[in-house]
Amino acid sequence: GSLYACSTCFGDPNSAAAQGMNWAIISLLVTTGGVLSGIILSIRKLANRSKTYWENKGA
Repeated sequence: GSLYACSTCFGDPNSAAAQGMNWAIISLLVTTGGVLSGIILSIRKLANRSKTYWENKGA
């Protein structure tokens, strides 16, 4: 059998299916970026709190 690319990769870029796939890809990238940013910010906040705690405990 033959394999066919979806309209996002091959075909009419202005079709409704291609536009829907483009928005789906963008939405997933934004969601993934937001979650990863939240995790990174949480880790940095915990690291700063830990540093502040240990600095004040020694004083």
